[in-house]
Formats: sequence, structure tokens, C-alpha cells
Amino acid sequence: PVGAAACTGCAAGAAGGFQRAGLWAAPVCRSIKGCSYRMFRLSRKGTCRIMTWRALFGSIAGQLSKAGCEDPAFDARCLLEDVGGVPRGRLEAYFGREVPETSAVAVRRAADERAAGRPLQYILGSWDFLDMTLSVGEGVLIPRPDTELLCETAAVWLKRLPAEDH
Repeated sequence: PVGAAACTGCAAGAAGGFQRAGLWAAPVCRSIKGCSYRMFRLSRKGTCRIMTWRALFGSIAGQLSKAGCEDPAFDARCLLEDVGGVPRGRLEAYFGREVPETSAVAVRRAADERAAGRPLQYILGSWDFLDMTLSVGEGVLIPRPDTELLCETAAVWLKRLPAEDH
């Protein structure tokens, strides 16, 4: 638990809560009605703001960048879409919306795994390959773009052969 000093801008700081990786989860401010806990992002002044998808995306991309991920923005987008529940290709449309607490927690856990070096495909549990979506996990080779190119090249080569040769 973090004391009241963590948030000076709302009743949530006085009521108690917890802080992790720049997020503040606390009982809802008196001015907000709804569920008993909400995810907030602490501003530089120490006041709470409701966590938006834009803020969560920036936070996750920053975390993955610091961890040395090759394409942190791509990985963050995949995590928000697949783990957070944002419809694929619609993240920007959600940027101004509040992140549900369950989504924020799930995405943070997945981002921690990715930052620790676990392959994105294993975290997501599936990956697109050619025109299929394959289930992947520990002990399964991860479909890669260079393998797609190899398969496409082989398919073109096989089509050129006479039918009796294959």
C-alpha cells in the first residue's frame, strides 16, 4: 500500500490503494461513480488521471523499449489488441477511452512477460501464418515471415512443374 502522499489531487490518495509501474489503483474518487477500483495514471504533479488506452500504449511501449524489444510499438499494439481486448486495427479509435481495470492488469502482466524476453507469439497464444492463424506455445516453433516467404516461393516453384512430377 502507498500512503496518502501518492495522490494529492483526489480522494483516492487519502483512501489508500497501491502503485505499480506508474499506475495507481485506488478506491474510486468521490467524484467518480461506478466500480470500487479504477486504474489511474499519476501525472507529474502527483495527481490522478483515469488511465486511457493512449497512456497505457505509451507506457507499455516505453517499458518494452527499455527492455530492448526489437519493435516495442508493434509489440505494445499486439498486447493491447489481443490481451486488452481492443478490436484489431482500432487502437487509435480507443485512445481517449478509459481502460477497464481487468484489461490494464492483464496487459501489464503480458508486458512484463514480454519485457523479460518471452516471445510475443507465446504470450498471445496464436500467430498468423500465410492465410491461417496457428496456435503456438512453449515447445512449438514460432511462424516467421521468412518461413512464409519460403513456403510461397516453394508453392510458385511447384506450380511450374508438370503435374506428374509432384
